[in-house]
Amino acid sequence: MTDMNTDNRHRTPRVITVVLNYNQHGMTREMLADFQEKGWGGSHVLLVDNDSSDGSAEKIRREFPGMEVLETGRNLGCSGGRNFGARAALERGAEFIFCVDNDTYVAEDCIACLVAHMERDLAIGILGARVMRHPETDLIWSLGTHVDWDRCDYKSIQEEPGEIPSDGLLDAAWVPGTAWMVRASVFEDVGFIDDRYFIYFEDTDFSFRIRQKGLRVAVAPDAVIWHRERSSMDAGSPRSAYYYTRNRLLFFTAYSPRPLFSRWFLSSRALLWSLRLMGKNEWRVAGAVIKGLRDAALGRWGERKI
Repeated sequence: MTDMNTDNRHRTPRVITVVLNYNQHGMTREMLADFQEKGWGGSHVLLVDNDSSDGSAEKIRREFPGMEVLETGRNLGCSGGRNFGARAALERGAEFIFCVDNDTYVAEDCIACLVAHMERDLAIGILGARVMRHPETDLIWSLGTHVDWDRCDYKSIQEEPGEIPSDGLLDAAWVPGTAWMVRASVFEDVGFIDDRYFIYFEDTDFSFRIRQKGLRVAVAPDAVIWHRERSSMDAGSPRSAYYYTRNRLLFFTAYSPRPLFSRWFLSSRALLWSLRLMGKNEWRVAGAVIKGLRDAALGRWGERKI
């Protein structure tokens, strides 16, 4: 494995890449093989296996000799899995931690671009990449996000900006967890990702907490990855509906300028959604939405049985 070389004249900061895998050996192998051809972006890579049952950890070890594969022992979700990787990266002396999803392809200069921006502006706490769609490689998946507090919703920026500021960065409401570079000191100043979320909105919350500490949250359009949009959780499943309902309430009531309105608005919308699902005989998904509402009201967070 190739680590970043140290130049005595201009010391290169130590970057550790964290890739999370859960029962997606084939996809993870494709991502790592492509990344390996690009020299791992000059970083050291940690593959965090989130207690997969498909033999991912052993297969990756055989296919990528020397790859550092860490096993969590149980499924910690996106939040806990990334925290597991971040703690391991910090123990190994990381100065920057690049978290990237396993359903992506990383441009050869992506990591170098992100680090260069963060070294120029020490106020940046977290910096995202330009996320393009794959295989439609000319379509933007995300250049950051906007939040609509009135509708308790968000929208990914999917168009080219009219003009990029002189520093080459776009400020964003938050950086999607698809790919982000975090300054190691952020974990000391801000803390780790909130494990209450498990999956969905954990990246949103993390960005907002970073901004609350006076640090900048932005996207670098010149740092590129391609996203295949293949989640480890079926978007139409009861588990997806549960975590989305519960965690959307957790996030918006925590950060909205009108938390009581947000709670009422989102609860009403979720109830209407569950009624529509019942009308389509999707009883299990409807029940998961209602359970998400109940658990949000009762403060039941983290991983839950659905």
